[in-house]
Amino acid sequence: MSDYYLSNSGSLKSQPKRTIGNYVASHGILVPTRFDSLKDARSSGKPFIARSEHSQDYAGLSGLLDSPHSRKLDGIETEEQLKQVIFGKEKDRSSFSNSRNLPKQLCRITGQPLEDFIDGVSFSFWEFVPGYNRVVIADSSVGGRYHVITKRDVFAKNSNARVVNYSIVEENKVTQFVQPLTPALKARLPELITDYEAVRRLGNFDSKHCPIMEFQTRHGKNHFLQYHRTRDFSPTTFTLNWKKNDGTVEALFVRGSTPPEGFEVNATVCYSVWERSGHDWDGLPDEDASFDLHFNHIIPELNAKRRRLQIVPKSDVHWALMEVAIGHFQRTKLFKPEVSVVVPRDSLIAKEERSRLGKISYETNQDQKVPLHIVSDGTRAYVRRTDL
Repeated sequence: MSDYYLSNSGSLKSQPKRTIGNYVASHGILVPTRFDSLKDARSSGKPFIARSEHSQDYAGLSGLLDSPHSRKLDGIETEEQLKQVIFGKEKDRSSFSNSRNLPKQLCRITGQPLEDFIDGVSFSFWEFVPGYNRVVIADSSVGGRYHVITKRDVFAKNSNARVVNYSIVEENKVTQFVQPLTPALKARLPELITDYEAVRRLGNFDSKHCPIMEFQTRHGKNHFLQYHRTRDFSPTTFTLNWKKNDGTVEALFVRGSTPPEGFEVNATVCYSVWERSGHDWDGLPDEDASFDLHFNHIIPELNAKRRRLQIVPKSDVHWALMEVAIGHFQRTKLFKPEVSVVVPRDSLIAKEERSRLGKISYETNQDQKVPLHIVSDGTRAYVRRTDL
């Protein structure tokens, strides 16, 4: 089955969130109220969100633009004023603050004029539904396996208000990371997955795709918020049952599978642009794998679907999955490459070697890579250097 919106991108009307929200609601699935205008949203007397919209939002980058809550919009009357809230005033757009420079980075790398990108931004106005924010993703290689993120007030000063949970749901088994769910939330995970599958199997979508889908749960009811594309389902064909050899690193966490014999990649450790200046890239690096040892968010977003392997080096799997739970960018690294693995920090690249490769990258103006072999059955994975 093909995806209607990929084949007919104009049908999204440059507002993927609103268009798909309307489509999902037309099939009797619970979706927050969408208002026709900022004026109508205010007249409703309900809290609302001005959700940023761009044609690339359906199958492109994640987390590129903010969506301000109504409490931050006092005095705002026009779309241009709304754009100033998230982009800054026009005279300041050449020097965005850190919270506003992602579109600027994107346009520098892709060569698109920044003002053309901004012209393509609009807003849709949605009722704000308080409660638990939920994200569900069907696993791309293990059938019947789902990744579920639950969070609420992750930046609240009152620790009792915070909930950050990452769960793997497979048949009747739930494996939890970071923070445990309440018994009620855990008991209703099957209902959430049922709602996910109800949307996934609607006619305009490819039911073999494994989208990131966002919901808001209030009083046990799941309100659909967004559908974002990642990868198609490609089932694993084997079970990894051999013991790791010397020099082989077992992943702390894996998503995605390889052929039984695995595959080899050259993984970028040091980017010359970053080592020499730390400034934005002027183009995309040519690579099939990366450690992403830098702080540019746009490069992983643009390259993620092209990567065969994403390495996420972390000292603790709970910390790694907490970052996935609270941020779009780490989520991209986990779900958009062919295979993504969390490995112990310094297990494949020691600090001393990272420093040495950084100096070489600076001096030669060339990215530095290491050859890796990976084998994964979608549940377990082993990675090893092939140059040692």
